[in-house]
Order: sequence, then structure tokens, then C-alpha cells
Amino acid sequence: LNSLACSVQGMARLFLYGTLVTGVASKVVPIATFDGDSKTTWPWQTVNDPVMGGQSNSTFHTDSARALGVWEGDVRIVPFLKSPGFCNLQAPGLYKTADFPDLSGTQGMVVRARELNASGIARFNVMLMTSGAKQFLKQGVYTANFMLSGAMEDQFLPFSVFTCTWRGQNVTWCPSLSTQLGKVTNIGIGTAFPGPAAKFHVEISSLSASAQMSSLATSSSEDGIDLATFDGKTAHKWKTESDPDRKSTRLNS
Repeated sequence: LNSLACSVQGMARLFLYGTLVTGVASKVVPIATFDGDSKTTWPWQTVNDPVMGGQSNSTFHTDSARALGVWEGDVRIVPFLKSPGFCNLQAPGLYKTADFPDLSGTQGMVVRARELNASGIARFNVMLMTSGAKQFLKQGVYTANFMLSGAMEDQFLPFSVFTCTWRGQNVTWCPSLSTQLGKVTNIGIGTAFPGPAAKFHVEISSLSASAQMSSLATSSSEDGIDLATFDGKTAHKWKTESDPDRKSTRLNS
């Protein structure tokens, strides 16, 4: 009976947890797609470092047959800086704004994309601009870095990992992004800066905002921390705990 009671309680806890996760993670706000949907189709423009004296370049086009945005380019060394520049892809374009959906009630951005150049750039960022992140003539840009592989996957970036920048430098005068989710005027994806000088070929399926909890699968600007592995890198001593009198075992939490 004790064993049956434990099983029932365990199932109840799992059911409750699943219900809570489903309820929290159920809200998804589509922001940008490439399938022709009028609500999520935007004009996109490449903004490369020649605007600041660099030599990087990139191009963008929509593959309507596959409902993908195709962005490829080459990040090059900026001569007078002697360091790699950048390539950005922005909607609705440089010095333009649009009325994007209200992202209130969500917890982060989801970028569904892949990098097809196996030897190319793998580290990118997602960008958000809002009407409230301004100081005089300066427009703050909220950014968060993520990694892409050759597989088409969702990259979830909690709003808590975004930092506000102006011309690539972190600034402190932007309001908290959590107060700006209903004021988004521009969105974008860029090569992470600073980063390597290399080529890239990115296919983008969609951008959205989700209420997915950060405790679930996420991608952030920081490397993940392994608590325990079995490859010798983060080894720990493990011990079993049993209750022989009841002829059953349990995992100690």
C-alpha cells in the first residue's frame, strides 16, 4: 500500500507540474515569418559595417517556396580598427520603425534558424529596439547572443539576458526591457560583436516571443554550466540510498 501511495503521489506531482508548465509556456506571440502571412511579414534590410567605415557585406532574400529568410554574407576586418566588423539584418530597416505585436506576458525571444556554413560564423545576436529606449538622439538596442548549428532549431533567449547597447557599447540609461515589451519598433538579427572575420549562410524560419520558462531548454549569451556528467569532466561521487525493510528504492531529492 505504501508503494502504491508513493506511486499515486508521484504521478499527481508530475501531472500538476506538467499542468503548470503547459499553462506558463502556452503563450506564443508570432513576430516575423517568411510564409507570406500579412501579420508577420516585414520588409528586411541588411545593415553592414560600411556605414561605419568597414568592408563587411551581406545579402538577404525570401525563399517563398520553403518559407525561409536567407541571409548570407562575409564579416571582414575593419581597416582602421584592425578588428572584425559586423553584419546586421533589420526590420523594417535603417531609420524606420513599425508597429510590432505587444510581447507583454512573454518571457523571452525564440529564434528558429540554422547556419549552413559549417566553417562559418556560429555566434549571432537578436536585437530589439523600443520607443522608450532613447536618450536624446541615441537609440538603445537590446541584444542577446545565441549559437546556431546546421540543424533548424528553436533558440530561446530569456529577456533577462538581454543587455542594452548603443553602437556596440553597453549603456545604463535604457529602461528595463520588461517595461518595453509593448513598445517594440524594430527587430533584427546580427553577427555577434566582437566576433570573428568569417562568412555565414543563415536560414531563418521565424522569430517569436514565448512564455517558455527559463528553466526549460534555453539559449543565452553565457555558456551553460554542467552540474554533473559522466565523461570525467564534472565527476561526483554517487551513493545509492535504499529502504530494504520495504523492499523498494527511491531517488533522494
